[in-house]
Amino acid sequence: MATISRVAVCIPMSSCVLCKLLTSSLLVDYNSWIESDKGRRLRASLPTDTVLAEGYKEYDTGRTYLVSMGDWRNNKDDEVELDGIGGVNILVKADVHRSGINFPAYAFENQAETEGFARMAKRAGYQVVGLPNYVVWHIDTDEKPGNLGDRKAF
Repeated sequence: MATISRVAVCIPMSSCVLCKLLTSSLLVDYNSWIESDKGRRLRASLPTDTVLAEGYKEYDTGRTYLVSMGDWRNNKDDEVELDGIGGVNILVKADVHRSGINFPAYAFENQAETEGFARMAKRAGYQVVGLPNYVVWHIDTDEKPGNLGDRKAF
């Protein structure tokens, strides 16, 4: 974790890859993303108390996912600006929490929990950064089929 903790931003986020029997891998964290115009239009059409959750065909956001951007063999220090983050591996500088930023259990800009946290932090002026080539590996767990409809899973 030496590399990720040296990042000079308040909220660095890594990618997450599920490793199946060490013979194949599946990209799994769709909560770390860059907002899209399609997502912005969708949010604008929803009541403010509706929470968007990634992976449901009813809410196709068209977002760009951190997990689809990188390659663990490339430079671990590459950074991209994010609008939402997942809970796989979050490092947050204490001053962010001290300023009142939290993980909302309610809808905040149509997001909740970790994704709402990222929106809240950005609204307060903090930088939320993804490290697409810094990967956290989750080893061989039983995953249930998703609800992506006809959309491709990365």
